[in-house]
Order: sequence, then structure tokens, then C-alpha cells
Amino acid sequence: MKLHRYTTVQEFRVQTEPLLLQNEAENNLILGLSSTMTDSPKPVNGPWLFAIEDGGQIMAAALMADPRFGIVLTRGFACGASLLTDALWQEKSPLAKVNGPTDDSQAFAKLWASGSGVQIQPGMGLGIYALQRVISPSGHCGKLRVAAQADKRTLIEWMDNFVLEALGHPATNPEKSVDAGIAKNSIFVWDIGEIVSMAACTGPTPNGIRINQVFTPRRLRGRGYASACVAALSQSLLDSGRKFCFLFTDLSNPTSNSIYRKIGYEHVCDFQEYRFASTT
Repeated sequence: MKLHRYTTVQEFRVQTEPLLLQNEAENNLILGLSSTMTDSPKPVNGPWLFAIEDGGQIMAAALMADPRFGIVLTRGFACGASLLTDALWQEKSPLAKVNGPTDDSQAFAKLWASGSGVQIQPGMGLGIYALQRVISPSGHCGKLRVAAQADKRTLIEWMDNFVLEALGHPATNPEKSVDAGIAKNSIFVWDIGEIVSMAACTGPTPNGIRINQVFTPRRLRGRGYASACVAALSQSLLDSGRKFCFLFTDLSNPTSNSIYRKIGYEHVCDFQEYRFASTT
């Protein structure tokens, strides 16, 4: 068993996609991130793209777009985590957190903490869901539409609240996120004469795309707006030629997990995030 490090996203994708596509839903985060990173021709300047090879076959992959955002693992690192931690220690790479299938993420976190003298702080437990057929909710007025400049002020407030609720801290630059989403036509709203919910799409994979940033303000919750918004967006993406839609859920939020199941999303696997904090 040995570890490969890649200097470009293109090389990483060529080598790892055959493995990643065997479980496209489970690996949608790495597939989506590498797809987005490929849009820039600039090589990756750091120890950020890895794969484990065993017997001539790629068995696992890892990607770190930015050390501040942590490293994402595929399944397969429960046995090979030491190869990756050794490589990162040799490069003196900083690392904020790890995210991946629960067993693999945990194995890496324990090794990283023991060798780096940092403290492990369990982060969010995430469920990966995938959808191939929408079960449309009934009885909801309104329509899905692409977000427009006229929605910007409201969406900035919503984006800030979304990050605060999901991650526990204010958004770094919600206006930048909203501007980018509007420019790319990747933010959508549910409109009943006023906008009442939002959702976005990002991270395209060869056959699918991820839905994220699902948010309804508190005063409007419990009326089915998020369900209607996500269902309509999912159907639109399938109609455009996507075979799958993916999303991550907070496993501690039974309401959102139930909502997504009702509109056709099926649970694929669980991810666990671990954050690293200095002990000094």
C-alpha cells in the first residue's frame, strides 16, 4: 500500500475518478470540489491531492482545497490514514479539520491529534442523500425562479443566517456568496408574491449535482416552502439532464431529514467532521 500525491487537479481526476464514480453519491463532495477546481488552470501548490494505491489499484482518495477548510476523505482511509498523516506532517501542513465517512474520518482524526498535539473537537454529523425521482409535495402555491438582483438584500441576510445556524458562526462574506450565486444563476428562490425560501446548486459531478444553502426564515417555517423549493429545484436539475441530485443533512435535525425523504431523497451514508484545536 502506498500514497500518491498529485500536483494538478487534472491528474488527480484522471487517476481517481474511476474509483469515485463507483459510489458517485457518497463521493459527490470530492467529485464536485475537483470539478470546480479544474476550472482554474493554476496547479495546486501544496500537498492537497492524494490517493492510496494497493496492488496497482486506487483504493481511496483525499482532497484539501484549502487547509483552512480541512481535508475531505473517501472511504478506505481507516486502514491507510497513517500514510496520509505522515505525508502532511512531512510537509508541515496546517489542518483545520477532516471530513469523510465516519470510520475513516475518525481514524484519521485520532492519528492526526496524536502526532500533532492538537485536540479533537467533534463537528457536525452529516447524512448524504441522493435523489433520482422527485415526489412532488402538493398543496403549495408559488413557483421556483432564479434569484435576481432585486432579491440581493434579502438573500444576504438569509445567507448570513444560514451559515450562523448551520456552522455556528457568522458568514465570512455573505454578499460575495450571493453575488457569485446570482451571476452563475445557481441560487433559486420560492416566490409566492414575495420570496419565502431559497436553495442553491453547486459541485457538479459527471452525472449529478449537489443542492445546498437551503434556508427559510424562522417566521415562515412549517408551511412547506423549503420542501416545495427543493423539490422543484431537484426536478429542474433532473430535467436538465442530471441523473442524480445530492445533498447533505445535519443528522441532529430530524425535521430536515424527514422533509428530504418525503420528496424522494434516499440516505446513502454518514459523514463525520472532526475539528482540530491547539492545546496551547
